[in-house]
Amino acid sequence: MLFASYMLWRAIRAPSTLRLAIAGLALGLALVTKYTALLLVPSFAVLLGFEAFRAAGLSRDGIVRLVRHLLFVFLPAALVICAIYGIPPRPGLYIRNYQNLYRNVKGLEYSWYLFG
Repeated sequence: MLFASYMLWRAIRAPSTLRLAIAGLALGLALVTKYTALLLVPSFAVLLGFEAFRAAGLSRDGIVRLVRHLLFVFLPAALVICAIYGIPPRPGLYIRNYQNLYRNVKGLEYSWYLFG
């Protein structure tokens, strides 16, 4: 998760298609290795939105920039997930494994486990 965040930070500092794609690949790897990496998806979208707004505002160019950046980050992530979980993608498998992992966690005695 840290590597994916670092790659996104580099892509935002100096945007390029290659850096955005590498951030997407790192995001995909984080998503298939750790279920709590789901928190990265909305945070990546928000950070890319802030970057697009900062660079071009709410103009047409800003919206095009945001869509392009979202595409170049989330498409490689989806390809990594499809490569690991199979094609066609089976989101049910991911959700079922997530539910199985946290099914028996009850009360505060196991809350430390949820931190990673």
